[in-house]
Amino acid sequence: MAENKSASVAKPDSKTGDTILKIEKLNVAYGDVQVLWDVDLEVQRGEILALVGSNGAGKTTLLSTISGLLNPKSGEINFNGKNIAGKQAQEIVGNGVAHVPEGRRLFGALSVRENLQIGAYKRKDKAQIAADLEYVLSLFPRIKERLNSLAGKLSGGEQQMVAIGRGLMARPSLLMIDELSLGLAPVIIENLLEIIQTVNREGTTILIVEQDVQTALEYANRGYVLETGHVILTGTSANLLEDDRVKKAYLGL
Repeated sequence: MAENKSASVAKPDSKTGDTILKIEKLNVAYGDVQVLWDVDLEVQRGEILALVGSNGAGKTTLLSTISGLLNPKSGEINFNGKNIAGKQAQEIVGNGVAHVPEGRRLFGALSVRENLQIGAYKRKDKAQIAADLEYVLSLFPRIKERLNSLAGKLSGGEQQMVAIGRGLMARPSLLMIDELSLGLAPVIIENLLEIIQTVNREGTTILIVEQDVQTALEYANRGYVLETGHVILTGTSANLLEDDRVKKAYLGL
């Protein structure tokens, strides 16, 4: 478990009054098995929001539904005031939502450069794409050295860098990252979270899904706790870290 560093981590200022993503009464099922029940969630423009909970709580299902990989049974997903529930994934990407999936999902037989370029497949602005590639490489100098290497040959941390970079190449307003810390060493996780804070300060709203509740909340402005498909708690990160229910269930305190 990560050491509590909340006093030393410089969090971006939370923006209020401007909702970029609003989910209302969302229900999602795999066939006859329902996974999410009446989920309500809001993401404010410019913030880092953490969606936390144990394995199997429905976090990945929620992100997959937002990004169009799953269709909801009912409910609304409003992004920038437009209901995107049930829309095609490519349309949702075009609207400004990028999803970094659990497990990275890179094309292992393609180079790092090709994987990054795939993130911009919906775009036509070639000059800006080239500039954005340089920006991504400035964030992740380790992958700059491996541009021509096969993605499948990279370490887990390097693959996560490429996956996040691929998401950024779509120029999203909202970047969703599923299980950033999965299988990574603490020093790599800390480095990635600091880079995500930089991206956030430069204007990208972040929704991060994590099993590591403490680490996620230390770097986020606000959080939601998902348990067996239901939102059971929400609030500022500081308040959630001090909540006895969170301490007992997720922090081992």
